[in-house]
Amino acid sequence: MRSSLLLISLLSTWPTMVAQHQRATHPQDAAPARTAHDSVRFAFLLKMAGDRIGTDPDTAFILCWQAFALAPNTGHEGAMGEVEDWLGYLEEHRGNIQQALDHYSTSLAEAERLQDSAGLSTVLNNVAAIYKDQGRIDEALAAHERSLAIRRAKQDTVGIATSMNNMGLILYDQGILPEEMDHFAEALRSYEAAGNADGTATALHNIAGFYRDQGDLGEALNHFTRALNVQEKVADDHGIRGIP
Repeated sequence: MRSSLLLISLLSTWPTMVAQHQRATHPQDAAPARTAHDSVRFAFLLKMAGDRIGTDPDTAFILCWQAFALAPNTGHEGAMGEVEDWLGYLEEHRGNIQQALDHYSTSLAEAERLQDSAGLSTVLNNVAAIYKDQGRIDEALAAHERSLAIRRAKQDTVGIATSMNNMGLILYDQGILPEEMDHFAEALRSYEAAGNADGTATALHNIAGFYRDQGDLGEALNHFTRALNVQEKVADDHGIRGIP
């Protein structure tokens, strides 16, 4: 069984919004104070949603819609695109795929308008996951390739690794084995270079699966063991239980 990282990177704007609040609040100017107040509320709502997204997604969904209502009043141009990405993710995991794509489409348009390369690469990655599940393989790979190009330009090591890992999973499903292994190997190198333990364990696990499928049980066991050792070092009990 292959494993993959969470396909979405939900960006927290909390520190940025607090800084905006500190700069904008002025006792003799009510309008900037109101905008700063809404921006802090917006960021806090998304922070609370992020805290609940894995355990109470229904509450996270409500919190995101509350943030959506505040987005136009934050004074932050990227607010609407960000909350649309969150809503797309939540709708996707509620099984409402068309609604998810609609939200992602709006988020993508906002990221393009603002030339927000980080937001653009994240949304493309999320859209690619849906295309993969729908069997739209060429479109999924194209979205990943576009996201990967942005991440390479930004020298985003973890982002590059995540794109390569996700593309490797698609290639595995298509039976394109040499290219699959190349993608997993680059993902592993990038995760290790970034010191990202979770990503390193994921890439090792996927490489182990490759060797297992090829009948090379010695290499499979070697990589499964390495993945287990990485997870043990970060006391990832859930991950330890997840390795066969």
